[in-house]
Parts: sequence; C-alpha cells; structure tokens
Amino acid sequence: MHINFLENHQIDKSKWDFNLSLCPDKDIYGCAWYLDIICPNWKAIVLNDYDIFFPVFEKKKFFLKYLLQPVFVQQISIYSKNEVASKIINDIFDLLQRKYLFIYLHIRNNIVNKVNTENVYLKERANYVIDLNNDYSKVYRNYNENTKRNIKKAEKNSIVIKINSENPEALLKFWKKYLQEKVALKNYYYNRIYLLLKKGIEKSSVMNYVAYNEEGKIIAFSSFFYEFNKVYYLFACSNDEGKEKRAMFKIIDSFLKNNSGKNLLLSFEGSVIENIARFFKGFGAVNEVYFSYFWTKFSLLKNIIKQ
Repeated sequence: MHINFLENHQIDKSKWDFNLSLCPDKDIYGCAWYLDIICPNWKAIVLNDYDIFFPVFEKKKFFLKYLLQPVFVQQISIYSKNEVASKIINDIFDLLQRKYLFIYLHIRNNIVNKVNTENVYLKERANYVIDLNNDYSKVYRNYNENTKRNIKKAEKNSIVIKINSENPEALLKFWKKYLQEKVALKNYYYNRIYLLLKKGIEKSSVMNYVAYNEEGKIIAFSSFFYEFNKVYYLFACSNDEGKEKRAMFKIIDSFLKNNSGKNLLLSFEGSVIENIARFFKGFGAVNEVYFSYFWTKFSLLKNIIKQ
C-alpha cells in the first residue's frame, strides 16, 4: 500500500467522512467537520483510496515541526473498515518520526497493541463510559449511594432541567463567567467551543441540558454531542449555586433517564482530576483505557517527560 501525506486542501472530506462511517472504531474525533473546527489546518495520512486514514496535527514554531494532540480531541485512531496490520501502523509512525521532531498524541488501545514502542513513552489514560443499551432502572442500580443522595438533594432544591433552551452565545457567556479563572483557555478556544455548539445545533446532534434555579436563572449546563452510536460529554459548567444545589447530578441523571434503552455509549471523556473521575464513576461509568504516546528526537526532553 502506498502512503500519501496530504495537506488540508488535498483531503477529500466527503470521502473521509463516508469511509469513517464504515469503521468499527469510528468516533467524533475522526470526523472531518469536527477536525475542521478544532484544528483547521489538520493534515492527513491516507492509504490507497481512503482505505486507511489518520489525522495529523502539525504545529510549527520557527522552523521546528512537531505533532501535538489538540484540545477537545480526546483520542484518535488509525481508521479503517478492516483491521489494520501491525506493519502498516508502524510504517505510518515511522513516517511521522522521520518528518517531525517530537510527537505527542492520545491514541486508541487498538493502536498501542501493535505499535513499535522502542524509544516511545506510553502513559495509560482513563476514559469513563456508560453503556446505555439498558433500561433506566438497571442504569440507576449502578449509581453509588453518594450519587443517589446528591440527586435527591437536587430534586429538593426545585432545579428545573430544560434541553436546548439557550443559544450558544448564552452558554459560552456562562462558561466564561464561571470557568475563566479555573480553565485558562485562550480566546481562540472559546471561538472553537462556540463553533462546535453552533455546528451541533445545525446538525441536530447536540443536546444542551440546562439547569435553572427557582428564579429561572442558569446555574449549570452540559453539552452532549451525538455522533454515530456514541454520545460525548464535551462541555459542562456549574456556578457556585449549581454546585451547592447539586445541579450537575440532576443534569446527568436527566440525560440518562432520557437516553437509557438506546444503542448508545456515553463517553464522559475521563479525567486525571480525582474528584471529577469520582463523579463519573458515581454514575456507574467504567474505565475504557487509551494511551498518550510520546516520542522525540531530543534525548534530554525524553528524560524530562519520563520523570
């Protein structure tokens, strides 16, 4: 098979997304429309007529070229409707290692099992998921006692949940007001959040669950993006009142009530923050492992990363 390295303008986005829809490990992070928003100048490795394809996130500082996992792209795969042979996977990574000075990516478990790990630093990462192909009563039985108590507390606080009741501008304004200090994102990231919310509404593929207090003011929201047979908990924000009244517990429980019994997998996207991971696990979410992949030509940098 011939490996083609394509610039963004050379990628056939329609063919990319069609072939992605045929892949067993398809996900939102591989969608051309999603990548166009998150990483507008993304490139690609393509074999034959999009039989195998892989997004490339090139960054450049001065004359140095490197690969860096974009914000809002949790993990990626080498996509194909058929199983990809180890040799092809390693040929792809060999090409990347010849082309770039260092590589930092989050990759699927199915790649890690086949990739050559010599001079590569791998770190296990957690993604918490819930299989929704069960009725709500079974899903609820997997909640821990702390989660059940907090849902009851939220119900006593007369929290009202509405779906898609606010436009992207209002949600982004709420996010900036209450998360700006805790999550120091640059302005262009906020623009990407806005564009994702807007695109999700255009595609009818996002459900924004918004929590209101008794005065009708927003105290929390979560954005759930539907793509293929998965739902992604991409954005969430709660102010102090929302935290006190346990609004996020009510939001997640409402979402699970509405979507249980469907052929869907909810991905919380995991977290290295212990309290957030505990929150996800409280709803019965289980860990679906993926890996960070780091390789560099600089031996000093390699030693620092491994510490």
